[in-house]
Order: sequence, then structure tokens, then C-alpha cells
Amino acid sequence: MARKIQEAGLEDRVRIVGYRSDVERWVRAVDFVVLPSLFEGFGRALLEALACGKPVVASRVGGFAEGRGAGRRPPGALGRPLHRGCRRGRHGPGTIGNA
Repeated sequence: MARKIQEAGLEDRVRIVGYRSDVERWVRAVDFVVLPSLFEGFGRALLEALACGKPVVASRVGGFAEGRGAGRRPPGALGRPLHRGCRRGRHGPGTIGNA
């Protein structure tokens, strides 16, 4: 992941921070939340993001897609919208578009 961020020239916009106890502070500071998990029990991170009013892009795990009415996309289909969102900065949910 770190290599992909560097290759895209996004080091100044994307950070991998690992475990944090001050979750709300970090979620409020981001433009959107990405959860590319292959397996996820409940998806608590997604609920925290939604509680803070952040747009979420997630793989189909933990029942989240069914609950949100999300559509299916090919695995690589999110790359371009996420890259565009990172480049544009803070513009709310419209930044990512209909990924």
C-alpha cells in the first residue's frame, strides 16, 4: 500500500497510521474513508466514519454493502475515483463521485 501511495505521488495526502485510540479525531480529519478488507466481522470502522459524516468506499464485507444499498463494481474500478478524490482535496462526498 505504501509503495502504491508513493508511486501515485500522494505521500502528502495519504497516510497509513495503524492503530489509534483517538479514532474520532482522525476520522474527522480525513476527506473519506476506505476499507479494502477481504474479511471484516462487523465493519465498526465504517460505522465510525458514517457517524462523523464521511463518505465511505468499502469492499463487500461484513454486511455493509447490503445495508447501504451499494452496487457491485469490478475490484479495480475504485482506483480512478479514489485517486481523483485524493488529488482534489476536501470537497465532500462529490469528490469521489459515483464509484
